[in-house]
Amino acid sequence: MTRALLCLALAACGGVDPDAPEEADVAAAPTAFVLQFTGTYSGGSTLVLGRDGGYKLDGARGHFRATGAGKSLPLTLAIGRRKAVIAAYDGKLRFGDEALQLERPAASDEDLCDSTGGKWTDDDADPATGLYCICPAATHFIPASGGCTT
Repeated sequence: MTRALLCLALAACGGVDPDAPEEADVAAAPTAFVLQFTGTYSGGSTLVLGRDGGYKLDGARGHFRATGAGKSLPLTLAIGRRKAVIAAYDGKLRFGDEALQLERPAASDEDLCDSTGGKWTDDDADPATGLYCICPAATHFIPASGGCTT
């Protein structure tokens, strides 16, 4: 009885029922930190992470979101009901048993940042965003798209 009242109270106040299944497909715009990892990842599967928070995985579509603070690595992404992990700035994404590689220009992140009008922060990430590349206003650092871009 107490559990039922708790669930009813949570639902009435907009809370989350702890017994409810995890919501699998919520659309949300990625943060500036997450945007730098968007693009096409290839390997055994092909995963496309879009700037709008959408994904395509071998023909299936949905929305992804970062779990946790999302301003540092490792970055965990919820892709539908599955998880992907980006542990380093090497373009690799772990998705289950697969290691997928981001398709991107061969230039270093610093070169991509500098050549597109950004300012590279060297050793310390920007505390507000977690980024090493500070782009001009209205642009975001997306290495797969060539650097600071709209």
